[in-house]
Amino acid sequence: MNSRRTLQAVALTASVSLLSACATSSVDNTAPEGIVSNTTQAYVSGVPGGVTTQRAVMLASVEQVDYQARTLTLRGPSGNVQTLKVSEAAENFSTIVKGDQVKVAFIEELVVHVRDKHSGDSDSAVVMLGKAATGTPNVMAAVQTQHIAEVRAIDEANHTAILQFADGSLRKVDVRPDVPLSDASLGKEVVLQITEAMAISVEHANPQ
Repeated sequence: MNSRRTLQAVALTASVSLLSACATSSVDNTAPEGIVSNTTQAYVSGVPGGVTTQRAVMLASVEQVDYQARTLTLRGPSGNVQTLKVSEAAENFSTIVKGDQVKVAFIEELVVHVRDKHSGDSDSAVVMLGKAATGTPNVMAAVQTQHIAEVRAIDEANHTAILQFADGSLRKVDVRPDVPLSDASLGKEVVLQITEAMAISVEHANPQ
């Protein structure tokens, strides 16, 4: 069950595609068997950055439940097994049993915008928990992170830019043809705001 890792890997790559993206919606035909994945992207013409959202949904069966540790061990459609930590926000967790079927949805949204250099912000992370509806064992949790990079160099001929991140790493990105690129871009900041969310809904094997 590598859906979440796949979404995480997409995040930085998406920062590149957002600078060169168009308003599109596509289905990922390379997703593992049993996983439905799609990506949508949107931007304003002439404005660098935009929004990309990737969603992946899969069905899995409950192999093991640890009520004290609040963990679920799930088997995916391809036979792969993964253990998930379930937050206190999930009501009726104790009703989940081995053999239940669950639907796991992973959502990742990446918002990218460019601004003048501003020293007030820095890389950060926020964890959020959503409370499920009363009487259901559903759970939803989300993590928001922010990364800031500076435009260190541009190549007008190839319409690319070099970004430097807080850890000192450099990355070349393509810039959309409709976005003006000049020396005025040097020193500007590219802000990446990533929201990763996971929701689990349960269908009991032996409903009462």
